[in-house]
Amino acid sequence: MKFSKYILMILILLSAFSCKKTNLKVTEPGSDLILDKMNSGSWPGVIVNGNNLTISMPDGSQNNYTFEESVLGIGGIYGDGSGGYLVALPAGDTLGTVTMDQEAKAAFDEIIDIVGPGNALGTINGILNSSDPNNLTPEDVIGNSNITEDERKIVEDILNELNGKNHFGTPDIIKPDTTK
Repeated sequence: MKFSKYILMILILLSAFSCKKTNLKVTEPGSDLILDKMNSGSWPGVIVNGNNLTISMPDGSQNNYTFEESVLGIGGIYGDGSGGYLVALPAGDTLGTVTMDQEAKAAFDEIIDIVGPGNALGTINGILNSSDPNNLTPEDVIGNSNITEDERKIVEDILNELNGKNHFGTPDIIKPDTTK
């Protein structure tokens, strides 16, 4: 009988301490995670030097970008200093990129706030895998996030403001440089 009393007391204490409110704060990975991924990649026509990213275009010109923010450590947003942005998503040995203007960047941030940072990958993949990112549907960017019908309507309204207006460039998937 004594043994069962001890077990009962231990269970009561465990449940009391496990229900205790804590000040645990959930944080996102820092920007160093995505910068390390970018610096370790090897893609033809792509030069990564610290916070700077240079992409050579087929016509011989170069687009230069500076790192601005991380998207949950899975992707990075780079700015060109002239109001243009590039979303870069290193995935395995490939690099997915898509350019956007300031209005699209603001809409992208707003959509990520609605679907949640944990679903950012689905949003980025929806844009990258779209045949025309200037005519996106809510299903393209919502992914498998659990949002309400009201939130879906907000996403739809955001996309309706962007659709057909060339706010996004053509998505590009850059394969690895196998010569290195």
